[in-house]
Amino acid sequence: NYHIFYQLLSKQGNTNKYNYLNNELIQLDNDSTNHIELENAFEILGFSKDLVKSIYQLIFGILELGNLNFEDDTIDDYKRVSKYLNVDSKLLVETLTKKKIRVVNDICISDLSIEQSRNKRDALAKEIYGFVFNYIVEYINNKIYNQSCNSDTKFIGILDIFGFEIFEKNDFEQFFINYANETLQNQFN
Repeated sequence: NYHIFYQLLSKQGNTNKYNYLNNELIQLDNDSTNHIELENAFEILGFSKDLVKSIYQLIFGILELGNLNFEDDTIDDYKRVSKYLNVDSKLLVETLTKKKIRVVNDICISDLSIEQSRNKRDALAKEIYGFVFNYIVEYINNKIYNQSCNSDTKFIGILDIFGFEIFEKNDFEQFFINYANETLQNQFN
């Protein structure tokens, strides 16, 4: 869930430098302790160190992506995001700031407004998060299924889906809470 952002940054002690995490309404637990538990869970479930590193890179990529404001960004800002997401920085700039329209045999390229670019940025961040979340859930399900098929172990799962807080303005964290809950609910319907 969205706590992974805070857990990864718990050693730094400062989440304010990331636009997606600037929400004074969120009360944080002891995220450094929870991060250790997360690391142990990854190890117990058989996540390789390289896979965990890739997951963390994508999470940092989402955070850096959220810092692009399309007003005073430099190519270095895009390169930093590109490094984490493992994409070409020029392609990232073009994808987030331009739109292409094919008319018969011609392609027209035009600039997006700042607001349109921000909407594309946020949509990309949500898509990456959704991919990572679904990948982790599928990976864990495969591990549990394979382990239970190879032994006489019985498994009972209990799911408590809660977390739909109502704020005057829902921020990025609330999106992740709702996305995770809806995705898990769909698994059981």
